[in-house]
Amino acid sequence: MKYVYPAVFTLVEGEGYGIEFPDLKGCAEEGEDLYGALLLARDALTDWLMFSEDTGKPIPPPTPLKEIAVEENQFVNLIRADTDAWRLLKAQKATT
Repeated sequence: MKYVYPAVFTLVEGEGYGIEFPDLKGCAEEGEDLYGALLLARDALTDWLMFSEDTGKPIPPPTPLKEIAVEENQFVNLIRADTDAWRLLKAQKATT
């Protein structure tokens, strides 16, 4: 399945970025720089969604960007996840 969810990135001076997905309880990550944070956000989102698919837990719809309030040190970015491709990648890594 393919998904797109908004993530809130919080810049923490000297530490990097904290990432939270407002729609997905417990789905969070942190990265040292923006590039790393974006990659980690994708991984966290995909793992969260894949776990929910596997266990039959409900997956809530994404909140529209305009409805997400952010503070001065935050911004919202859409993150894409493809659980089918992620499963395939993990299976390939397991066989090598």
